[in-house]
Amino acid sequence: MVLQQQSSAPIWGWAAPESKIVVKSSWDSRTYTTRSDSQGAWKVAVETPSHGGPYSLKISSGREQIELKDILIGEVWVCSGQSNMEMPISGFLQYSQPVEESLETCLAAENYGDRIRIFGVPRNPATEAPKEDLPSGEWRRADFASCASCSAIAYFFAQYVNDFTHIPVGVIYSAWEGTAISVWMPRDCHAEALKGLVSEQEYEYRTGQIKPHKGRPRTAGALFNGMINPIKGYAARGFLWYQGCTNKNDNTFYDKLQAAMVERWRKEWGDNEGKMPFYYVLIAPFLRNGAENGFSRGYFVENQAKAAKLVPNSAYACTEGLGGGACIHPAKKKQVSRQLALLALDNIYGVKSIDSGVAEVVKTTLKENKYIVEFTEGKHLMAPPGEKVMGFEIAGEDRVFYPAKAKIWNNTATVYIPEEVATPHSLRYSFRDNPVSNIHTHLGFPVAPFRTDDWELSN
Repeated sequence: MVLQQQSSAPIWGWAAPESKIVVKSSWDSRTYTTRSDSQGAWKVAVETPSHGGPYSLKISSGREQIELKDILIGEVWVCSGQSNMEMPISGFLQYSQPVEESLETCLAAENYGDRIRIFGVPRNPATEAPKEDLPSGEWRRADFASCASCSAIAYFFAQYVNDFTHIPVGVIYSAWEGTAISVWMPRDCHAEALKGLVSEQEYEYRTGQIKPHKGRPRTAGALFNGMINPIKGYAARGFLWYQGCTNKNDNTFYDKLQAAMVERWRKEWGDNEGKMPFYYVLIAPFLRNGAENGFSRGYFVENQAKAAKLVPNSAYACTEGLGGGACIHPAKKKQVSRQLALLALDNIYGVKSIDSGVAEVVKTTLKENKYIVEFTEGKHLMAPPGEKVMGFEIAGEDRVFYPAKAKIWNNTATVYIPEEVATPHSLRYSFRDNPVSNIHTHLGFPVAPFRTDDWELSN
């Protein structure tokens, strides 16, 4: 396994009721003692050094002794969400959906055996009450098999962080395809966060017992109870989150649900000051075959991005240009993980000369026949060499959008009004369900969808 470095890492388990427990760490030969409670549960916090290993822990109670071997001290990240977090390096074979560079990554995984460790939380819904333990699961060294079955987002992230810092990385991934954010939140947390956001009838439905759909749990709290509560408190640096497709219709309040979930998760991990970083991914372009290329995803992604302003120590990766078409699971997982890793390397690990993050719109000005869009300074925006800038659309008061030509220079975009628009009223970028857009920073962070209007989705 990997234990979080320089922390008071909780170690817990079960023994005979009211019995003495002794825990001894090999890295400092320190001994910790405690007693199990009347139900047999016990917990101690062991002090961990700077990264290193392998080490061991000896745990004993009376004649029973367990030795945990091959322990690395390093960085631990908890990774959760729905299918795009769950998608393994080997891809979703049943859907014929691959992950790019999967074979090369699996072949090289053996080289990371003493650098990356993986724990996959098994599917374990619990609608009634939080579970204290998992039905199965084990820490695995990185090798061909464990890499192939690991969450691609989690593994690529671990690989990037380890390559740059040379610190062992442990990833705990807990994900289930097709699930809504509500099932990953404690039930009371979801109910409180949802108040006033939907109709009374909708509120009663969402906070009640909901039958599973295609085997996927839908009752609020079901996966927090079974797949987060058993691991809560395991000392970790932070969280990675990739979810949203199932909540796409919640485009006016998803940000509030996510903010409530993050606050609660942090408290469950003993972080009452909001210090644990939370990095998440905006959902990718997607269009079902035969569907109209509308704007519903743009509205949702816009709301997703707003969550970063509600939650301290949070930031997002963007998927514009990394997916699209009829596949909801982009193959370019490595590019997404690179963004997440750069956020961590910049904000957490102090790697110099990295200006991570998505370029955000600072100011938009309409001048004669063009819009001048100013973005965050220092991001050095560009389109791929030899390609025209794509993704901008402009509409008049009739709300009919036309493609617009544009030029990029450093942190400014100049967007020209199409001839079809007599009086411009709205500028949008990459706002459709399946847009063609190509602006990114010099570090590969795509520009997220944005607009200048406040029109509602129904329009």
